[in-house]
Amino acid sequence: MDIAFARALQAGTDAVHAADPTALAAIEGGQIPGTGGYDYALLAHAVDAIELSDEGDNMEIARSLKPNLVMLNTSTEAGPSEWRATWRELLRGSRGVVLWDDRNSFANADGSLEARGSAAAPLFRELRSGLGALIINSRRHIDPIALLYSPASFRTRWLLDNQPLGDAWSRRDIGAETNSNLLRASVDRFARSIEHMGLQHRFVTPAQLLDGSLAPYRVLILPQAIALSPDEAAAIRHFAEAGGVVIADGEP
Repeated sequence: MDIAFARALQAGTDAVHAADPTALAAIEGGQIPGTGGYDYALLAHAVDAIELSDEGDNMEIARSLKPNLVMLNTSTEAGPSEWRATWRELLRGSRGVVLWDDRNSFANADGSLEARGSAAAPLFRELRSGLGALIINSRRHIDPIALLYSPASFRTRWLLDNQPLGDAWSRRDIGAETNSNLLRASVDRFARSIEHMGLQHRFVTPAQLLDGSLAPYRVLILPQAIALSPDEAAAIRHFAEAGGVVIADGEP
């Protein structure tokens, strides 16, 4: 499913680019990593832009794996709390807003502004000039800390968690797949701890362990990395032998 979904999106992106090489092809509704089809090691490279439901560090994962990926967030309401959320997403790397307006509270069919749209005008002026423009045109600082993003480990964790339940897994609804598990909790704890230290990590994939991408890093964190190939394990050992620090919270 992961591969088929990414191939379908890539086909769409290729079609868009064939018609207009300067156009951006996008998908909206990016889900939490691990649910069927949402392997960001594949998806991040299949589109030019993505709107995410910010869960499971998918925003940071996608940005890490494709730094020039244009990330979008969605605004559904009005008022100070919504404006704060928009600023928060800007600070985290979002570069556009989808205005969800199913009730025509932002604009009418003829394009004239309703109350929500008029109230948001100062917000958008501020986002596009002054501090907003400075943030948009700034370069993100990355510290030499890598977190392994391992879809194989997630799938293995899911199998181990559900194996004792027999066929009960077949009666789970999609909502159950967003629940936390040992791997998701581990990723969250490491990521938040790093951020609270005032540092900025980047996620790396198993493929990047093999292609020399670890060279700029001094620390490699393995959150519940329970599915590693022999080549990946050898690359991690080489990183440690070369002076890198490897941190794991389980048996890799």
